Amino acid sequence: MKKKIALLLTLVLVLGLVVTGIHSKEKAYAKEAEMHLEVPESVKKENEFTVKLVLNSDAALYSVDAYVSYNAEILEFIPKEDCVTGGAGVLEVKDTYNAETKNAVYELTFKALDIGNVEVALTDVFLVDYADLDYVEVAPSAKKIEIGVNTQEDTDARLSDLLVAPGELSEPFDPGRTEYELHVGLDVEMIGVSAIPMEEESVVGLEMPERLQIGENTVVITVTALSGHVKTYTIKVYREEIPEEETLEDTQETSTEKDTEQTTESVTEQEKEEASSETTEEQKTETITTEEMTTTQEVTTEYVTPEDNMAKTE
Repeated sequence: MKKKIALLLTLVLVLGLVVTGIHSKEKAYAKEAEMHLEVPESVKKENEFTVKLVLNSDAALYSVDAYVSYNAEILEFIPKEDCVTGGAGVLEVKDTYNAETKNAVYELTFKALDIGNVEVALTDVFLVDYADLDYVEVAPSAKKIEIGVNTQEDTDARLSDLLVAPGELSEPFDPGRTEYELHVGLDVEMIGVSAIPMEEESVVGLEMPERLQIGENTVVITVTALSGHVKTYTIKVYREEIPEEETLEDTQETSTEKDTEQTTESVTEQEKEEASSETTEEQKTETITTEEMTTTQEVTTEYVTPEDNMAKTE
């Protein structure tokens, strides 16, 4: 009994040591790291600002390779650090540490090109541990930035002139007037529009159909000032519709052509029938003539032969 109790205590002690060893090993090799973005709450259009990429780890790191995405239509990346490369919406932050490093900060410089809300995101992060060169996982993150109007820049988003060709606007152009009409003929499929901003640095956008449809078409001109202020001009282009009289005449002409074709077809069929009838009559006539000739020949052969006459005389 004592031997069994001693054996049981030994097994419990061994299991306890194994469990403790496993727990200690997991705790010793546990690696935690995080990388996050720090951005300003708001930015003014045309201004430069900094986005910070902050790295923190409880283990020494050997290298980092991280990717940052952004909207290139609203933000312009300005390179300032050699370890940050890329553009057109995607940046790569790649760095190798000469000594054991647990913390690092990287600054990304952008310029706000337009107003609105934009997101800067940390999409992928690859950290390598200094001790055993294992990868350390880091969760992705994202931050939003509000870009507002810059009152210190030009705020005039008007046009100084608006020209169209062919034709003329329904009303003389006035920078304060934003809606116009243009009427063109049926033969006009395309028009030209020239929009000149009041301020040279303003951006002009143009939306119009490649080819005009019959009836109503819409042309939209958008002017964006450096400050972010926007003004929109609209031109309603009316392309002339096909007149009803022409449509009726075309229908009548088409109907006449069809009647003519039907008449021609009828005449042709009638001629064919007459030709066929004449051919049949000719064939019948030839047959009758041939039969008559045959009959005549038979009669002549029977009564006109000299030998028959001599025999009858004898």
